[in-house]
Formats: sequence, C-alpha cells, structure tokens
Amino acid sequence: VPPELPGSPTNIAISNIGPRTVTLQFKPGYDGKTSISQWLVEAQVGVIGDHEEWLRVHQLVNEPDARSLVVPNLNPFTRYRFRMRQVNIVGTSLPSQLSRKIQTLQAPPDVAPANVTLRTASETSLWLRWVPLPEPEYNGNQESVGYKIKYGKSDGNGSTLVHIISDRIEREFTIEDLEE
Repeated sequence: VPPELPGSPTNIAISNIGPRTVTLQFKPGYDGKTSISQWLVEAQVGVIGDHEEWLRVHQLVNEPDARSLVVPNLNPFTRYRFRMRQVNIVGTSLPSQLSRKIQTLQAPPDVAPANVTLRTASETSLWLRWVPLPEPEYNGNQESVGYKIKYGKSDGNGSTLVHIISDRIEREFTIEDLEE
C-alpha cells in the first residue's frame, strides 16, 4: 500500500505558559499509512489576525508517537496563536485548526540600560545617568518597568543601599549623603 499525504493534527491545547515557552498538546491526524517524521509548529507573533503572517517557530523530528511538545525560544509578554502540521515521507499536511490566543508571561529585561555614566556632583553626592531601555527590551508591561540602583562602599564594609526608580523613562539619579 503506497504512503499518502498525512492529515492535520487536531485538538491543539496550550498549557504551562511561561515567559519563553509553552506546551502544546495535540491529537495526531491521519498518518498516511507511514510514520510521522516531523511535527511543525507555526505561530502568529504579536499581531494576530486572519491575514497575518505565520512563522515556523519550532519543529520536533523523529518523535512519531508525540502527543505534546514544548515550544521554546518565545518572547516574553508577547501574544501568540499557534497551528501545527505533521510531515511524513510523502509531504506536509495542511495546517491544523488554530489554537486559542495566548500571551507569554513577563520576564526581567535581558539587557541593562546603556551608556551608564557616573560623575561627581559634590563632595557627598554622585550623579548617575543612563539611556533608558527601548520598549521592545522591557519583556513586560511598561507600567512595571523601572530601575534598581544598588551601591555601597568600595571596600565592601557597610550595607548595600538600594534605590528603586519606577519611572521607566527616567534617565538620571543623584546619589546623596555619601561619606567624604
């Protein structure tokens, strides 16, 4: 019996939503009388709609009996909608029905502010300046983004002091009441 094109996976469910991963559960479609060699995951990222682009975001190879998979390398605090395809020796199935829309969780920024400079403001204060993070680097709700400034004595004695700046577009801070 010659192999045939496989059917589409069905019953796609999403669980374990994290900042950079989700788990997809699914029911395999018709295998085309031969083993499934690959599972493909496609997603709409950020902007989701009927006419938006689908990108391949993951593939699982040589797991013909898979019923779930973890999709890695997603962006934090980003909207996604998924669909799947299965592949056999004949070719690739049509896409599955679309998953529900989800948003990955927030994560701390991956980068620190750029161009940090520190200058003497007086005998007992220092002026700190930086370039604020661009919005795509927030990895979360812009209202939850701010800056944490930690400092202490260079000899390591004494406590570390912390100032929290909750304004995400702030670009400077003066550290005051330092010892001469």
